[in-house]
This record gives sequence, structure tokens and C-alpha cells, in this order.
Amino acid sequence: MLYQRLMELADRLRAKGKLEESLMLETPVKWELELDLQGKPQGITRLSGGGGPKKDRGLPMQVPSLGGLRTSGVLPYLLADKAEYVLGVWQEDESRAKKRNDAFVKLVKECAQETQLPEVQAVVDFYTHYRADLSIPPDLKESDYIVISVAGKRLIDLPAVRQFWLKNAPDVMDLVDSNRKVACLVCGRYEPPIRRHLIKLKGVPGGQTGGVSLSSANAPAFYSYALEEGFVSPICFECSEYANKALNYLLDENEHHLSVRNLVYAFWTLYETEFDFFSFLSQPRPETVEELFSSPITAKQVKLQKQVKLQENEFYAVALSASGARAVVRSFIETTVPRVQQNLQRWFKCQQLIDWRTGKVGEPLGIYALSACLYRDAQKELRPEVPKLLIECALTGSCLPDWILYRAVERNRAEQGITYPRAVLIKLVLCTQKDCKQNQMEVTLMLDKQNQDPAYRCGRLLAILETIQKRAVDPKATLVDRYYGSASTAPASVFGTLLRTAQSHLSKLRKENEPAYINLSRELEEAMPNQFPTALSLHQQALFALGYYHQRAQIKQRKAQHQQKTKSEEDNNDEN
Repeated sequence: MLYQRLMELADRLRAKGKLEESLMLETPVKWELELDLQGKPQGITRLSGGGGPKKDRGLPMQVPSLGGLRTSGVLPYLLADKAEYVLGVWQEDESRAKKRNDAFVKLVKECAQETQLPEVQAVVDFYTHYRADLSIPPDLKESDYIVISVAGKRLIDLPAVRQFWLKNAPDVMDLVDSNRKVACLVCGRYEPPIRRHLIKLKGVPGGQTGGVSLSSANAPAFYSYALEEGFVSPICFECSEYANKALNYLLDENEHHLSVRNLVYAFWTLYETEFDFFSFLSQPRPETVEELFSSPITAKQVKLQKQVKLQENEFYAVALSASGARAVVRSFIETTVPRVQQNLQRWFKCQQLIDWRTGKVGEPLGIYALSACLYRDAQKELRPEVPKLLIECALTGSCLPDWILYRAVERNRAEQGITYPRAVLIKLVLCTQKDCKQNQMEVTLMLDKQNQDPAYRCGRLLAILETIQKRAVDPKATLVDRYYGSASTAPASVFGTLLRTAQSHLSKLRKENEPAYINLSRELEEAMPNQFPTALSLHQQALFALGYYHQRAQIKQRKAQHQQKTKSEEDNNDEN
């Protein structure tokens, strides 16, 4: 199914000229070797792709390519290749450069003999008679690409040259078993199956430098029913090449993929749409999220190639990671654009939470921020399962599992506190589970004084006790720094001690700051649970964390309001 959807995408990209032709690849070319019709060199011209001297890699153009076939072997490309092939330029190993140049010239001679083009014969004459007349620029490197032109024509653009390349590309026919024909799993035609994929995937995190293969069976462990190599899942050469090129296109375009450490999600739609999936998942902006909430889902949001209903615009996403030379398909999503939009609305509504730092509803968070809050060092420890589940939840409306909640509360205990991203993630897990009818806990975006759950009230109580301590003695290490872990798992074991200590702090406040004493005493009484549980379950620990966070945000907000009121009164007195 994945290959079929990629082939559909490849057909659309080819129709728009956004995908290279068969055995061609868009590559930055730095130099152009110019010859006349007699083969005499006119010089080597530097080609510019823009971007300044340091960033200018050359002019992008489609040149012959053998994908992942060319590694350490000698495989020349036709009439456009690296300098070591075209001119034998190699600073360290002259014999190696000569072998590669000889192979390049041999391929050019075969092309000239078969096509009978005078332009290609001019290249043969250059290598036969005029090679020594060429002056090589001192800054030309062996890895720089060179394209050959004759009388102002780039030979790789000539139809006869491209047709020759398709028929005679070195080692390509070794990829195909021409002695058998089977039904291709993608297009259904009876064609010779490939032994292995020509095109490697670039941009999969953790993959090898040369790229990874979407499917491979190069060892007995991967064989099936005595079938080896690509015959395990027979695909024709055309489907293999274009499907992998289409996926590489997605992995290269920023708006079509999202990378989170060692996982990459590529996504696309059946028809063009103005809806920017990437920004909603990577770094959502409050104004765009607000537009998502307020704007109805209409056909105006989609540019259709023909008159169809919006519901017919399909959405696809594939999650990839790397294992050695192979790509691991961790997930494949097939749904519609309207469903994704509705699920994103739900996703951001579940995220809505008061930010204790500002007292307002906090900004929406992207996938990486939510994933990273579960780890001490996300750059080293982040596993692909977490962003995978978060993205699936955002796009498909699935619920998040308990083990993410477990990691969140464990991180709270390790850090002896809770951060805004982790509070958002905890609320997100509880809300999605409630929507999936796996959990009936009601979770609000701000303090819920009507919530009688003992775990939630214990969390509120801890925040109030912390505030009482800070107002009374301003300690270097608060009681939360010392007791959060035990209070969030076994409240009955610590709250008796904390309440007794708080009485001495309240006595001090009554003498030094009576208004604060009155307010905090009232809040302490309001938050007091009917009983202190001996142990809290996982979901109760999550509610404890939210109760602590909500109460802390409310105290912070009230303090800011009091300071603003005091400042306004002082300004009025100054004016009078």
C-alpha cells in the first residue's frame, strides 16, 4: 500500500516536472567543459547556483545517476560526472583516476557509435586528440561535477543520449532478473523483478552516509519461502525507482517532513492543499492554532486539480527510522485532510493549560518540546516511540498510552517538580484517554476548586504549603525539593509532618503579614482533602501533578494581580 501511494505521488510530481527522469538525479554541477564540433576545448566555465562564494555548490541540474550502485567500484556516468571520471583529476592516486577516466571515455565512445551524433563524436575527438590542450583550473577538485557541452549544447539534454543511457547504464541490468516475469506488487504488470533497489533514501536519521533501503533481503534471516533478495516482495524496476525518488522528494522538502531526533515523518496529500501540517506539528503558533479553532473546514482550504469534494482529498504519512542500511517503517497513516484538521483541533484543545509563569493560557507546543520533557537529556536519550505516538495522536485522534504518563510522573519525581511542557503532556494523555473512553477523569485547563479527588487536592495542598514556607522563611531548599516524590506517591506518609511544620510558619505570618496569613489559611482549608491516601495509582499521581501545577499557577496569578493593584494605587497617589 505504501509503494502504491508513493507511485501515485511520483506520477503527479513527474507531470509537474518536480521529479527526475529515470536514471537521472538532480545534482549541483560546478563546472562546464565546453568543446566545439571538432572536439577542441573552449575552456572550463564555473557554474553558479547562487548563495555566495562559501555556499555556492554549483548549478542544480539533472545528470545521469546510478543511485546506490556506485560506492567504491568504477562506474562512470554518461557525459556528466565527477572530475576524477571526466578528466582523471586525482591528487593522491593517479592510477585510480586513470581507471575511472578510461571507463568514462569508453562509455562515451559506445554512445558515439550507437547514436551517431556529431556532438558526441566531438567528445571522443577531444579525448583522442585535444585532451592535452585543456587548461584545468587550480581550484577544481576531484569531487566536483563537470557537465560536457558541445557548440553550446549540453549533451545530457539530448533525447538520443538519454535513451542510450537508459539502455546501457553500467550494472543497472544486474539489478533485474530478466529471465523471469512476475506480477509487480505495485502496478500489477508482469515485469522482471528487481534484485535490490537502485535508489537509496537520504535524510532518514541514523542511516548510513550513502542512504538506506526501504526494503532489502540480503541475508538468510530475511528470506521467505526460499525467495532471496528483492524477489521476497517482487517490484518492477520502474516502480522501485520512482517510488523511492518520490519519498526522497518528501524527505528533502521541509514542508513535507518532520524530523525528531532519530525519527522522521513524511506526509503528503492526494491534491494540493494550503493547510500547513508541518508548522502545526513542529512549532505551532498561537495565531494559527486560533484560526484552526475558529475557521470552518471548507473546500476553500484545498486547491484541487478537478472538481471533487474536500472529503476526497486523502492524507498520507509514513514514519521512518534507520537500522544500519535499512529503513524501518514504524507507521503508515492513510486518512483524509478534514479528519486530520479535526484531530488537530482536538489535539490543541487537549493541550490548553494555564501557564503558571504568565497566568494566561500557555502557547501550544510542538512534538519535540513534548517529547523532550520526558528525558533528562533528550539529545541522547530520546527514543523514536515517543514522537511517533504523539504524531499519530495529533493526526489520527488516537489516545496516548499509560507508559507515556508513567515517564512523565517519573520525571516529576526525579526533578522534584513539574514543568509547563510536562504538565501539558500529562493533561494531553488524560484528555485523549477520556475521549477514547478509557479514563473518565475530567481535566480542566486551570484550577478546579470543585474537584474532590484526594490526589488532586493533595497536589493543591503541597503548592499551598510550599507558598506558606516561602512567605515565612524563604528557604534555600523548599519542602517540594525534599518531599515531592513521597508526597506524590504516598501522601499519608508525609502530609502530617508537613502540616505540623506549616503551623509554625503560619504563626510567624500572622505576626508579620496578617493579610497573607488570612488568605493562605483560607486556601489551606479549601484544598484539604477528606483523607490522605496511603498510595496513589499512576493516574492519581498525574492528577496530583496537575493539582500542584494548577494551584501554583493560581497563586502566581493572584500575586501578579496584587502587585498590579498596588502599583496602580501608588501611581494614583503620585498624581494626587
